[in-house]
Amino acid sequence: MRFGFSFRLDKRRKLDNGNYTIKVNLHDKTKNRNYDFTIKPAFTQSGERIEFNCNHSDWESLWINKDKKNSLGEVVGETTVHGKRFELRTLLKIKQDILIEIISREGITSYKEIKEAFYSHQTDTNDWDDVYAGLEDLAKYHEKRESYNYADGFITTINNFRVYLNGADYKEADVLPFKLTEVTVEWLKEYEQQRRTAVSGSAVRKDLVNLRTAYNKAAIKNEVLKVRYPFGKKNNGYSMPKVTSKNIALQQADIDKLKEFSSDNWYLQSARDFFLISYGLYGANMTDIARLEKGAKIFTRKKTKETSGAQIKVRGFTPEMVDIVDRHKGSGKYYFNIIDEIDSEKEKIRKIKAKTDQVSDQTKKLAKLLDLSGEFTFQWARHTVGYQLASSKRIPMKGIQELFGHTTQRTTEGYVKSVFNENQEDIDDILDL
Repeated sequence: MRFGFSFRLDKRRKLDNGNYTIKVNLHDKTKNRNYDFTIKPAFTQSGERIEFNCNHSDWESLWINKDKKNSLGEVVGETTVHGKRFELRTLLKIKQDILIEIISREGITSYKEIKEAFYSHQTDTNDWDDVYAGLEDLAKYHEKRESYNYADGFITTINNFRVYLNGADYKEADVLPFKLTEVTVEWLKEYEQQRRTAVSGSAVRKDLVNLRTAYNKAAIKNEVLKVRYPFGKKNNGYSMPKVTSKNIALQQADIDKLKEFSSDNWYLQSARDFFLISYGLYGANMTDIARLEKGAKIFTRKKTKETSGAQIKVRGFTPEMVDIVDRHKGSGKYYFNIIDEIDSEKEKIRKIKAKTDQVSDQTKKLAKLLDLSGEFTFQWARHTVGYQLASSKRIPMKGIQELFGHTTQRTTEGYVKSVFNENQEDIDDILDL
């Protein structure tokens, strides 16, 4: 690497506040020459301007002697600093990461190029500071992955924030801006307190978890958001509302009701059919059902294709499943008549979403007819699979994790409870369809 750098306190000129400016000292190893340049100020969530300067004593504690070392001289942590010194240290570490990335780039050959890249990286725009834009980007991301429930969740959060900040009768043209830099511990507590008068703690938690996701995504490239991170107990941050969650699953008696159900109403029949197919395919979602090719022995869940990439085995179809396939048979390579081979990817996504919405809507009506829980949805199939496998105590947690294609056991535990004996062949016996 041609360049190296360090931060130094420029003691040549004392500022009016008695401090000295912190500068970048860049070393060109090829020319054996040093260059200095300043660091532009940053701003906190409250709009407070942070200049990169301090006195000699603070400089020693916040940067020069920041590393804790053991008896062998190995770095084992950092010394503790508070207030302004903590903010400056955090910002300098961010600047350090930026400079390391810049000088590692291929083609960087001059001091001017590094300086320009460094300042360009700090160019302020308002795009990153827009809560609604951040949530909309996440909704589009999940829509593209065909995770429609996640996408809808971010849109719901946007609407909830707009109502909270503008009133229930707000007009689109009059919506007040909502910035990530406005999200403080106090704001989060106030939102929870006021929203809990109208909705459950679980609903509040969903909104704030979505907000945290947008915040974290924006904070990757914007140091302002990292300085006073508002979430989590660390540094007296905000803790999410605790809610008691339970696995949402059907009992075997409910599955039997669905198996016995038949209707001349095509939409109700379709809701019943696709729920049972999902259940029979170990909780496959509509995307995977729609894309399942005839004769396939395995499939990779689209949701986890870019993460675990786990392959799910296609079980042998039972007579009940064959009957459902015959009723919804596709004309091309796909089992079901949801999408066509000639469809563009955009059209496939549109059709799958339409089918998902249709089935989800009809399952609510199906629940009333069959006296199932009023909250019954298509997504219960996957939870039902996990619940029944776990409660049988015949399938180990590792086996259920592999069946679902989860990367961690913790994710699986969101669906199931403790299980014991290991016997893969028991799975299809337990999930009787």
